[in-house]
Amino acid sequence: HPVRVYIEDTDCYGVVFHGNYLRFFERAAMSALVGLPNAERLLRTERSSLGLVSVTGMKCSTAAKLGDDCHVEVSPQGIDAAGRLAYAAVLVRAD
Repeated sequence: HPVRVYIEDTDCYGVVFHGNYLRFFERAAMSALVGLPNAERLLRTERSSLGLVSVTGMKCSTAAKLGDDCHVEVSPQGIDAAGRLAYAAVLVRAD
């Protein structure tokens, strides 16, 4: 899922605010979900349970900055006990 870093995604130094990485991941996960079979039914009937439930770990080796073109790679990890999709996401800067 392509991501371009805009000024509203950054702090006063032009570095992506850590909470915005979660927004990038959530958008990529929803885009990946839309491509799955029966996604329309799932989105219509289970909308309240879709979304980021918790973050188990987040590590940045290099921060994304204003104007960067990035790509989020999403990989499904399974379904949790409540029926929610668990996924891993990685933001890769296009250097």
